[in-house]
Amino acid sequence: KMDQWVQGFLRKFEAIYTLQEESKAFTSPRRLLEACDRAFPPMLSETLRERLESDGFGQQMVEELVEGMVRINYGQGLDVGAFV
Repeated sequence: KMDQWVQGFLRKFEAIYTLQEESKAFTSPRRLLEACDRAFPPMLSETLRERLESDGFGQQMVEELVEGMVRINYGQGLDVGAFV
């Protein structure tokens, strides 16, 4: 399930390359993210824990697997922004 979630996120984010190739311009990073996918802007104001739990991932998985990855890669806990 996690792999599908990550792959889906990356597929949506890849729209940024098409937008760049089309020389699209945006007034803010939020607008750019919205052009990639409407689900992205809300992620700027929520934590990774909140996003994963709202997307159906269990607390144990989030705390044991995801928190370890976030600590190793970013030196932070699950209160890091969801868009990370």
